[in-house]
Amino acid sequence: LFAYGLANEQPTYERILKYKVDIEIFSDGIVGITENITVSAKGIRIKRGITRDFPTIYHDNKGNEIRALFQLDEVLLNGSQVTHRIENIIHGKRISIGEPDVFLQPGNYTYTLKYLVNRQIGFFQYFDELYYNAIPTGWDFEIDEAKVTVTVPAGAPILQNACYKDDGNCYTKMIKENKIQF
Repeated sequence: LFAYGLANEQPTYERILKYKVDIEIFSDGIVGITENITVSAKGIRIKRGITRDFPTIYHDNKGNEIRALFQLDEVLLNGSQVTHRIENIIHGKRISIGEPDVFLQPGNYTYTLKYLVNRQIGFFQYFDELYYNAIPTGWDFEIDEAKVTVTVPAGAPILQNACYKDDGNCYTKMIKENKIQF
């Protein structure tokens, strides 16, 4: 399903053009996340909208089951509220975004999800650590561009940072006061 048109035409396959994630860590350990997912829909697999899966049940290194909060606050399509459904799946929740009876016209669409999660911060003696899969694996579409920005509480220094991609390490683009960008 990766067919290309003529040299001057846009690719004819569906993909994620841009995946932008803003993560804000609050001093109480809750994490606020805004995802902006811009897709190129051609009516092949992206017909009515997209789905996004969120893991909420984990197992720690001792085998204990950990249940994380997932509170969905807002779902938008191109800046406007959009119909969505939340369903339980194995180990989490699935958000289906879009009108079930309305087919999208071919084009580019930006989906925005705003939500809160917890149990993503490890609290250690000398530091705290965010361990979070900002851009989840399992997408059936190529991702052309990805950007993640993490904001820590004011006064909390960023001591170290690392990020990882499926095809290797990613690189820090900016560290400024209490903000880091990958």
